[in-house]
Amino acid sequence: MHLVPGCLSTCWYQNQMQIIESLRASIIGLGLRVLAMFRPDLFGVTVVVTSCARHDLLNNTLTSFFKYNSFPIKHMIIVEDGNQVANALVSKFRSEPIEWLATGRRVGQIAAIDYAYSRVKTPYIFHLEDDWEFYRPGFIERSMQILRVQPTCLQVWLRALGDTNEHPCERHVFTKHGISWQRLILDFQQGKWHGFSFNPGLRRLTEYVATGGFGNLTSFDFYDPWKTEIAIGRFYRRKGYFAAILCDQEGQGYVRHTGDNHHTAPPPEFSDKHHSSSENISTPA
Repeated sequence: MHLVPGCLSTCWYQNQMQIIESLRASIIGLGLRVLAMFRPDLFGVTVVVTSCARHDLLNNTLTSFFKYNSFPIKHMIIVEDGNQVANALVSKFRSEPIEWLATGRRVGQIAAIDYAYSRVKTPYIFHLEDDWEFYRPGFIERSMQILRVQPTCLQVWLRALGDTNEHPCERHVFTKHGISWQRLILDFQQGKWHGFSFNPGLRRLTEYVATGGFGNLTSFDFYDPWKTEIAIGRFYRRKGYFAAILCDQEGQGYVRHTGDNHHTAPPPEFSDKHHSSSENISTPA
């Protein structure tokens, strides 16, 4: 078998370009990390974590986040939907810049998020729930590069391409400065899903402020929590926003869900009479 010189030259060139683009992405990521330290008013990120009495999962989530996050974080807000923060975790992570909040009683995810977001002062929010595990660094700075050049990108997903709860992506792959990403399909599943999600991901504070608070768009249903994401996604769809997903690293992603079969029961006072009828939709994590 004879190798064609032209083919070897092309392969060599493509390999060199990939190396150059990867280095460029690393350099830009380093620049963003430096800017975040000196200009938090323009590049700062606040991490907001929602939790609800699943402190074993929260422990794993925080451990993996602090292990793999490579972006400077000066403020993390963990809001507990209930009356008790995880004192053991407060002690364990006392060296981290965490503000621990509790709603006092079960109010649901939306009210808890509005409570936490009201305390955010940075232009970016990294939203996170208590049941995720990170396994690769660089996710915040890479996401920020997309948001800074795509003003109608609402958020950046971090899950693997094969782990999107069947939500399809557009085929075209965008690549700039070594960062590859795809757009999630709009109007998925009879027009219900448009890419908005409370899964881990970076987003801008301004898009949240534009809603006047998520509580203005929807109320949390303990029996059908996915309705809130549909309602909020519909609002952003009308405004012309889309969601992106990182597809670098061969599409292997940066985070995986760990909360399957660990759901929190509704509070006792929330009886079945408040349970609205199902929309017959899938219920992704």
